[in-house]
Amino acid sequence: MAKQTSTAPFATILWWLRRKSGLTHEQLAEKADCHPSTVSLLENEKRGPSLEMVLKLSRGLGYSAADVVGEIERELERLDDV
Repeated sequence: MAKQTSTAPFATILWWLRRKSGLTHEQLAEKADCHPSTVSLLENEKRGPSLEMVLKLSRGLGYSAADVVGEIERELERLDDV
């Protein structure tokens, strides 16, 4: 089994929700009041998210932070089952 980094579930869910929302890095960054490179770094596991960034990105995606965290928990459970 491949070792997962601690940021992998967040990166996966961020990418999935952004794509599901039909947003580019630039569009999400504008909605979340951050830089497009921040979105890219988070999706590529080059940076871990702060709580503030999780909140901003959740809002930018049109989801509550609780919904995003729930998706991350489901991703962690899925990874545990693999």
